[in-house]
Amino acid sequence: MGGCTAGHGFGTNARIAISPDGRNAYVTTFFSSDSLLVFDRDPRTGALTQKPGQDGCVHVTAATANCASAPLMHNPFAVALTPDGRTVFVTAFDVSRVIVFDRDPATGTLTLKPGAAGCISGRANDGPCGHANGMSLIRNLAVSPDGRNLYVDSGFDDDGAVTALTIDANGALSPVTDGAEGVGCLRETFTGDGCLDGRSLGSPAGMDFGPDGRTLYVATSKLINGGQFVNGGVTVLKRDPGTGRRKVMDGVAGCVVVIAVDNCDVLPEIGPTFSVAADAGIVYAGTGDEGAGRVVALDRLADGGIQRHTGTGRCVSGVPFAGCATVRGLVDAPSLALSRDGADLYAASFSGAMLELDRTAGGGIVARPDARGCAFLVVLANCAPIFGFTGGAESVTLAPDGRNLYLTSNQALGEIAVFKRDSAGPECGSGAVTLGAD
Repeated sequence: MGGCTAGHGFGTNARIAISPDGRNAYVTTFFSSDSLLVFDRDPRTGALTQKPGQDGCVHVTAATANCASAPLMHNPFAVALTPDGRTVFVTAFDVSRVIVFDRDPATGTLTLKPGAAGCISGRANDGPCGHANGMSLIRNLAVSPDGRNLYVDSGFDDDGAVTALTIDANGALSPVTDGAEGVGCLRETFTGDGCLDGRSLGSPAGMDFGPDGRTLYVATSKLINGGQFVNGGVTVLKRDPGTGRRKVMDGVAGCVVVIAVDNCDVLPEIGPTFSVAADAGIVYAGTGDEGAGRVVALDRLADGGIQRHTGTGRCVSGVPFAGCATVRGLVDAPSLALSRDGADLYAASFSGAMLELDRTAGGGIVARPDARGCAFLVVLANCAPIFGFTGGAESVTLAPDGRNLYLTSNQALGEIAVFKRDSAGPECGSGAVTLGAD
């Protein structure tokens, strides 16, 4: 991989989303620049080019020659698009808002929706924004496959929530109400704030849908004992496609945890979980506990429930762990990306690595042993170097065409490393983009 291309408006903790048509990338930054960045993507090479001037950057402060202004978008964290590519959602982490942009499908440029259509908030009477229960310290977003609902996970404590929002025909958001099919907000414990009691939600840290959109899998962790992660796993929520309402799944197949709670299935290998990826037959969980990262395969049952994988390749671990294969470079797994062709699972690690995990016929996972199965920011045996990458990996995202992967850094320079994907594993491709704040 070659050098890096400079850009503007970047900061810490970048997340990236690729438009459904594959023509654009949208990157959120955190702390230092409070920006949403807009890139053109070359479908042939996967290379990213930041749009010039205000078309390439939106930030929370006053407009400049290089960045437009979105005053309510403080500490943008997660970013997601509707399946039709016409709407972009961005979380404003510490002010508990979701900000809404219109996207021009022809150019990829963004326009902040005006007034109440431009935001929804977990705070009552928050300027022009509408209100939805349960949204506080918003971390992640998941758009339903049918494009009718947006799900928001919140909380950095032991009382997190998952909130359901309706996406109207114009992309504006409103809270899902309660009804016979389920509720609009589920929380770790009932607190009387409009959210009903969930099941082992703890601090939700990531979400993914099953292929039919009727099941939402939530990665969970528990911040207790003075802030140490000591529990967590995956919780299953059932979704009604007609209303977007959700219910918890009862029985042991409704959740897995590392320490017994809420009648969940107990799996010692699962640990506090920060990412999840699902397909028709398997749900993968990315975990981390004091540097002991693992990726765990769970069988997905006919009703959407989960259980320990019964085949080979049940889990991989960065340190020796009973029943798991030991792999290089895996400190934890804050982000997972599953290829649409079903061949590979990619895991980002805060160590600054990305791993390719080959999938077995039964959905188990096996680390590719050669240098094409691992990329790392420093020299590591059997890992390709990521030149220009300076920090831990925050997220990994696959382009819709499956040709490229994008790995973001959680350091102040906020690099984006671009990889070419082929049937032989990840191949270092068009390079990296390093963006510095104005």
